[in-house]
Amino acid sequence: AVLWDLSALSGFIYWNQKGQEKIQNSIEFSVSGPQEAVSGDQVSYIIKYKNIDIVPLEQMELSVYWPKGFYFDEASLEPSDENATTWFFEDLAPGDQKQLEIKGQLVGQKDEELSSSFSLSYQPENFRSDFKAKENIITKITDNKLELVINGPEKMLVETPEEFSLVFRNLTEEKIEALYLDVLYPDDW
Repeated sequence: AVLWDLSALSGFIYWNQKGQEKIQNSIEFSVSGPQEAVSGDQVSYIIKYKNIDIVPLEQMELSVYWPKGFYFDEASLEPSDENATTWFFEDLAPGDQKQLEIKGQLVGQKDEELSSSFSLSYQPENFRSDFKAKENIITKITDNKLELVINGPEKMLVETPEEFSLVFRNLTEEKIEALYLDVLYPDDW
């Protein structure tokens, strides 16, 4: 009787596991973006995600942390918030692959490294816990579009007129339009 129970249990386990794949990750997630950029240039990030599980993926949400100096222009799918930091995706069937392109201007100081973080959360249909896939893209600012040199005295005497000169230089082949200078004087100027 014990041998029969053991045999029945073994058969039950074998037949119930047959045909079920063991998948460690439910999604392939990748983000490509520029490694280098000139300050003020438009940059593009391509987010690709593919369901490699045997069940649909639900409640898919992409969260993006943009560096200071990123200004959103457009995306192939409208963001879910006005800051362009969240996108909600439709459920993803097994084997399906989708892509999102996000474009914006990246502004920073020369040699500064700016990091953009992408996090895709989801739930497999047969599981009620959230899973996340994460990617970071670091972009180095290689140059600026405009060079500004301010010439003037290092020290000034009170109520003595001084002269300052500003020299602007366009470092690109592009025409720079609507350029303005905003001078912030000290309170006691």
